[in-house]
Amino acid sequence: MIFVIGGRNQGKTRFVSENFPEKKIINAFHEIMRNGLKEGKTADNILNSVLETYDVIICDEIGCGIVPTDRFERIWRE
Repeated sequence: MIFVIGGRNQGKTRFVSENFPEKKIINAFHEIMRNGLKEGKTADNILNSVLETYDVIICDEIGCGIVPTDRFERIWRE
């Protein structure tokens, strides 16, 4: 598994497309995790499902910045 993380619009998708064209790629993993958590799935279940299907995971860095006041947003961010 290859995990590529970085700031939004920093060229992650282009980098992965150019360097791993033969791999199965999933983009915006942070949103997939967020939606899964909202559906009541566990982080482990979501991650295991993704790892079974994809070779490369692309994710935006979401841990920097102001800590959200909303409990769910804090859990998702962690």
